[in-house]
Amino acid sequence: MFNIDLYLKRIKLAGILTPTIENLERLHLAHLINVPYENFDILSGIPFNLDESSLFQKIVLNHRGGYCYELNILFARLLSELGFQANLLSASIIGEDGASGPEFDHPIILVTLHKRFLADVGNAKWFHLPICLDDLDYQVQGNNTYRIENKDDVFTLLQRNANGFDMPQYEFSLKPRMGMEFSEICQFKWTSSESKFTKDYICSRLISPQTRVMLNSKKIITVENGQRREQILNDTKHFSILLSHYFGKEYIDLLKN
Repeated sequence: MFNIDLYLKRIKLAGILTPTIENLERLHLAHLINVPYENFDILSGIPFNLDESSLFQKIVLNHRGGYCYELNILFARLLSELGFQANLLSASIIGEDGASGPEFDHPIILVTLHKRFLADVGNAKWFHLPICLDDLDYQVQGNNTYRIENKDDVFTLLQRNANGFDMPQYEFSLKPRMGMEFSEICQFKWTSSESKFTKDYICSRLISPQTRVMLNSKKIITVENGQRREQILNDTKHFSILLSHYFGKEYIDLLKN
């Protein structure tokens, strides 16, 4: 069922994309711009499915988005089909208190070219181009600055905040993982009342390398050229208008009654 041409059409790319860093960057950015991060199936009570055929149907054929497990598992398959050496990895998200989350907290992708690169199209706030794991210096992307720390083969992604501090985002090893290994924690995040994904709509999309929009039923946040703007929404109609504008009219039919 997997079809490279249809997938590339979904992210508005075409042609022969050989395994180069330039093409990896094109694919990564196009995916973040054209495939939103969203949790509509979770709030609709639809059972999760990490099977690649089901993910292809949802994201490519049905023109939907998804959340981290769905997006990165399918993107890793696309990269492999295009000839990239791509492996899923397990990352543990680090909270503001410095505590690390559990194993399989977040999927990421290791892409090995002339150097090793970290890809992640299943995020609502981090880098829009791959991060080089073999470069321990600061890596600047627009108004954001990242750094990779490696201690005894445990890698940490750090992002510089507005106060100039390097804040750890998640940590990971380079042990390859299979998509179905994420099923247990995906089930928890998909169904538990303790999960943030079951509480409200979460919609995020990169509009351009300089602009990201994040939307829920109560507010919209726009980050443009490093400037953050937040607007409280008046009612569900306001939410619907913004949802349709930024994420597509197809999402209106998915709203809970």
